[in-house]
Amino acid sequence: METAASTNGTAEAFSGRFNPGMTNTLTTFIINPFVKYKGLELFGTFESATGKTVNEKPDAVDGANRKTTQIAGEVIYRFLKNEQLFLGVKYNTVTSRLNGYTTDVDITRLSLAAGWFPTKNLLLKGEFVDQKYEGFRGTDIRSGGKFNGLVIEAVVGF
Repeated sequence: METAASTNGTAEAFSGRFNPGMTNTLTTFIINPFVKYKGLELFGTFESATGKTVNEKPDAVDGANRKTTQIAGEVIYRFLKNEQLFLGVKYNTVTSRLNGYTTDVDITRLSLAAGWFPTKNLLLKGEFVDQKYEGFRGTDIRSGGKFNGLVIEAVVGF
């Protein structure tokens, strides 16, 4: 989310990471369904959190705490004899009200991936990612933030 020039030569490790800042009163609910049929895998996430900080007052209009919702879905198809090749798509969205904001912020991510396991312990993978940050104040480093690009990686696991 930032360059070395924008931070006087030091980068913030978590500048693009999202934390709704609910540090005191917090209630969460998460569902993570997973279904696999032959080479097809479906995975989802629904997460809802309500809360506030210690000194924060509940919303003046309805008396409620702030709310954050995350919805994600992933579809992967694995094929060949030992499911060595795969194609996948993932969509993730977060909508949240931040402390001091009167409207919600939104973060969306879409990724398309393809991978190959030439051996049990080696993965070669390519992934295209498109991510956008919307609704943040102009003074927030995430305001108008976006990322898109191609990642190619190799992983060795033991």
